[in-house]
Amino acid sequence: MKVTHPERKLARLLHFGALGAIASLLCSCHSGAPLANPVQCAIRVQAQVAIPNLLGGTQTYNEGGVSVAGSWVSDLGTSNCPGNALNFNGTTGFGNGLYHADGVQMNANWQVAWSWANTNFSACPPYSTQQPVPDSGAVFDDVCHL
Repeated sequence: MKVTHPERKLARLLHFGALGAIASLLCSCHSGAPLANPVQCAIRVQAQVAIPNLLGGTQTYNEGGVSVAGSWVSDLGTSNCPGNALNFNGTTGFGNGLYHADGVQMNANWQVAWSWANTNFSACPPYSTQQPVPDSGAVFDDVCHL
C-alpha cells in the first residue's frame, strides 16, 4: 500500500493550481485593453495592437506614439458643444493609447487617420475611417492585428 504524505499532496495541488492560473492568464482570448469610453463634446482616438500569444489567444495593448489626424467632413445639425475646430492632429498617449481632441466641431461627420510609421509596430498599415460624432462624443479605434 502506497502512503502519500499530506505535505506532498498540498505541494502537488499548489503546483498544479499555479500552472492552471498561468495557463488561464496566457490563454485568455481577446483580453487586455478595452475600448475607451466616449467623452461629452470631444473626439477620442485610440490605437491598439493585438498580439497572438503562444496558446492561440490574443492580447490587446494600447499603443502610444501613433500619429493621428482628423478632419471635419460635414455637419449633421446644430451642436450644443463649444468648439469649432475643423482639424486636429497629434500622437496617442503612452500608457493609454489615446488622443483626446476637444474644441472640435461636434454633431458632425469626421474622418480620422492613423499612422504607425514611427512606432515599434511600423508594419501596421495606415488606416482611416469616417463616422458621425454626436455631442455625446465618439471613439475612433484602430486595432492593428499582428
